[in-house]
Amino acid sequence: MVWLLLVVLTVVGGVSAVGIAVSDRKKLLRGGKSDPKALPAGSDKLERTVRDLRVDDVLTMDSKDFLCEGLINYDEDGHRWSAGRIVDGKDVQWLVIGLDRMGAIAPGKSQPNGALRLEREMPIPDSENEQREALSIAATQARPAVAAFRKGQTDLVLGGTFDDLPAARIAGIAKTALRFDPVSGLFGLRPTRQDGPLKDANVRALLSRAIDRQAIIAALAVPGLVPRATVLEAGLDGLPAPVQPDWLTAPIDQRRVALRAEVDRLFGNNDRPVLRLSLTDGPGANILFDHLAADWAALGIRLERAGNARDSDLVLIDEVAPSTSPAWFVRHFRCVAAAVCDSEVDTLLDGARRSAVSDQRWALLADAAKRIDAAQLFIPIAAPVRWSLVSPRITGFAGNRFGLHTLTGLREHLANERSQ
Repeated sequence: MVWLLLVVLTVVGGVSAVGIAVSDRKKLLRGGKSDPKALPAGSDKLERTVRDLRVDDVLTMDSKDFLCEGLINYDEDGHRWSAGRIVDGKDVQWLVIGLDRMGAIAPGKSQPNGALRLEREMPIPDSENEQREALSIAATQARPAVAAFRKGQTDLVLGGTFDDLPAARIAGIAKTALRFDPVSGLFGLRPTRQDGPLKDANVRALLSRAIDRQAIIAALAVPGLVPRATVLEAGLDGLPAPVQPDWLTAPIDQRRVALRAEVDRLFGNNDRPVLRLSLTDGPGANILFDHLAADWAALGIRLERAGNARDSDLVLIDEVAPSTSPAWFVRHFRCVAAAVCDSEVDTLLDGARRSAVSDQRWALLADAAKRIDAAQLFIPIAAPVRWSLVSPRITGFAGNRFGLHTLTGLREHLANERSQ
């Protein structure tokens, strides 16, 4: 006898699913510690292979020295596999270690609607029977994905962002179905031009202080989301939580008195600038744009939408950090990546990369972050937003700071299937 369970998964925004795993239980681990192998007797050194990769290891591959900046490790019924983020200058790669699997997975079969169907057969413990599992994966935009979920045509929707969040709050979907990942990363504005009003760090700082972040968060209504005015956030490797500026907690009306005086000092009798912002055109982006436009209009600064990033003064960054390394955050603002930059930040990052001492590396990265904040090379707003829709049939879903979800453990317990 074969028990068949079909789970239908929809990924928002055309993002591809990355894999399928086989066990019922999954545990997301932090770090990558494992017991090292001992060298012959008498040696005071330890030998480790790539299977024991750890953060801050230097790995030689293809004649290049890569630094491991972060690890995501999984434990599936005792079998562990790891994904390490390794960096050599501009060359950033993921090294995946230990992808052995139990059970054969049939080749993916395309469905008429463009979905991909994966199937496999697994032995049932203490039984001569087998269980066949099937997973149908499709990529689509938010509104049709949410509509399919509401009609019961899909069990799981992944990949939602702040931009399409309003689509997930339509009538007919239980509030408990909407889940948020507590992701870390960058969500804010980066200047795109070396000329114009934003070449002045004082103007960039003025714009940052003028944003009512709490109002934006209230409009998005994401549980646990907090205002942020620093490029780094709490919970990163080797560093304490960054201290937010005092003005961040002051009511916006109190801030505007001093901000209007600062505008007069910076621009005098000259016309206030008109700024162009590049961002998507979804309902969440409309909420963000309307709030920013209103906040800056209170100072006489007009905000318009740019047709593309090339014609903009500011661009929105909305990226989830793939590791807990502070290097990922500050590397976005190297001079090779950012139009408005500080060469000293590059020098600090180069020193951090060359350093073989962890404490020294963390200190250099912290100094780089402070320079980014001081020069307002980035205007942070909060952490990114990532949401999913999860049906009651999906019992193995777990939110995490990386916003990554394997396909392990999605199904209901077999006993529940048998009783239906």
